[in-house]
Formats: sequence, C-alpha cells, structure tokens
Amino acid sequence: MTEKYINYTLLGPPDSNRKFRLSKDEYLLERISGKSREEIAKGQNITMNTLVNRKLRGWKISSRINEQKAIDEFRRQHGETGTTSITNEGP
Repeated sequence: MTEKYINYTLLGPPDSNRKFRLSKDEYLLERISGKSREEIAKGQNITMNTLVNRKLRGWKISSRINEQKAIDEFRRQHGETGTTSITNEGP
C-alpha cells in the first residue's frame, strides 16, 4: 500500500460527501424559504467553495440566473406562485 492510499483509508471520504445531506429539491426549498447560500453551507458544515464546486455545479445551478430559473421551475412544478429574486445576493 502507498502512503496516499493508507491516508485515504484512515480518513475516509472527503468531508463534503459525508456532511452534505440535501437533495437539489431540498436545497431549492431552503433558498425559497429565504436562506442564503452561506447559511445553507454553514448549516451543512461545508464551505461555500464546496457548496458551489461540488453541489451547485453538479446541479447546473452555480450561477444566480440558473439558480433562479431552477427555483421558478420548482415553484411551477409544485404549484407555488410568486417569485423570489435571488440574483442580487452576494457570491
């Protein structure tokens, strides 16, 4: 065994895989309820970089515009009305 393999085995999977437990729909519900990306990341014990790079990019909603489109689509699919603009929020 190489040292790199041993370290990975001892440490287990990366923290972001272990700690983040929200589905895309659950994440969108958190955003609709008014939570910021920062609050969601903190609540999931991950950094903003991890949230954006490992989750939001995978869901194709890392840009504010795409995230807003996903929220609007989620609302249409689930019968919710109105819109919450999130495009002016910080990174």
